[in-house]
Amino acid sequence: MVNLFKKSFIYLALFMLVLVSFNVENAHAEDGYSENLIPKMTSNESDFGKASSSSNYGDTPSWKAFDGVLNYQNGSTYNAWGTTKETGWLAYEFTTPKAVSKYVMYNSGQWPTLFPNTWTFEAWDGSEWIVLDSQSNVTKEEWKKNPKQSFTFENTNFYNKYRVNIILANGATGTVKSGICELQMMEKISSSVES
Repeated sequence: MVNLFKKSFIYLALFMLVLVSFNVENAHAEDGYSENLIPKMTSNESDFGKASSSSNYGDTPSWKAFDGVLNYQNGSTYNAWGTTKETGWLAYEFTTPKAVSKYVMYNSGQWPTLFPNTWTFEAWDGSEWIVLDSQSNVTKEEWKKNPKQSFTFENTNFYNKYRVNIILANGATGTVKSGICELQMMEKISSSVES
């Protein structure tokens, strides 16, 4: 009986070893993303890149969408990019090309009518803007419920300049009609299971 138990145990152990070995050999790379590629900014230009926009309201320059602060306003200080138009674009130009395939927009729950409803995420190839991602009907209710919105897409091309091109905001009626509290960009990275 003890011999039968030992044989059963050995067969079970061998079976488990083969199963684990099969799973390790067939494991494939999992896609992940880098940390935010844009360092915190304190002006429109730094050693790492440049922020720009189609226009901005006085206290909401382009760089404030890259300052690391995730809410629109603290007291009387604005921590976001904003424009007096319902359409417009916000861009970041890297000093070295990046293959961005994910971006994240943070918009605190404050004034969700300011935040984009319909837009494209684009890359500049040196002669024209290439649309990498399109979003539509992201409502003020959605921004209020989920102030952090992440978007991924396939891109293996390296570009220096990327932008969010807002086609429609969510109906703000004040001086600032459209804005973004924080914009982050990431590259796709791959990691594989090692044996």
